[in-house]
Amino acid sequence: MEVHASPIARTSKPTRTLVPCALLAVTALAGWGIGAIAAENDPTDAAPLIEPGASDIRTKRLDAYQTTTRWGSQRLIPGKLDGRKTWHLINSVDAGDSPMIDHIVLDRRTLELVNRHSPYFAIGQHFLAAAIRDRRLTGSLTAIDGGDPIVINTELDTAVFEESTLGLVLAALPLRNGYAARLPRLAVSASTKAFSAGSIAIAVTGREAIEGGDGQTYRCWVVEARWSGVDYSETHWIADEPPYSIRKKARFPDGRERESGFVSVTRGK
Repeated sequence: MEVHASPIARTSKPTRTLVPCALLAVTALAGWGIGAIAAENDPTDAAPLIEPGASDIRTKRLDAYQTTTRWGSQRLIPGKLDGRKTWHLINSVDAGDSPMIDHIVLDRRTLELVNRHSPYFAIGQHFLAAAIRDRRLTGSLTAIDGGDPIVINTELDTAVFEESTLGLVLAALPLRNGYAARLPRLAVSASTKAFSAGSIAIAVTGREAIEGGDGQTYRCWVVEARWSGVDYSETHWIADEPPYSIRKKARFPDGRERESGFVSVTRGK
């Protein structure tokens, strides 16, 4: 099955412009001051910066899948956008009368973010549409209850990964004991009506066999991921087969921890 997504249309008469400011997307973390959007590198971290399309990115090993989770479902399916081969990562969150659908489009060769379209966010109740072309981020955030759209239009200093696709990016990297890197990231938030860029420092700390939600045992690389500029980190257990990120533990600035995983998986197209 292939998905063909429509390009994100630019607003012809913007009434308000979204200035880069503090945010982290789904996790809604505290963080960034107002300023130009650029990949911020941790000066204390000497690990190499791996950008989309770098030789370390081995996208041919990725395959389509569909999972069910405690909160909804996730699908990774191949598609095309303007003749460009893409991956479509579609998350559907069950939230009673307020479901959330998040459609992220990635370049199939590089895993660079192409666009992200969220028809409805339960938190913040905003429509989100964002696209990247030639390192220019454009799009809009529109409130469900009306009002003028907030227009996004800014240059990026580097190609970026979308931070919520981290598990997929890790699966495409040549993970091994001692492997470390920094990944340029972009976060877009409907709830805070803002976006930010920065980096994620990753390090492989070992290998572990864990049981997935389907009862199968997966041999995983354990990867620690640390966000630059904010007190937030994740641990991912990454397998060689879909859905790749078998388990994830998120650690928030207030000390909370949250684990997530899948319940069942169907592999292939």
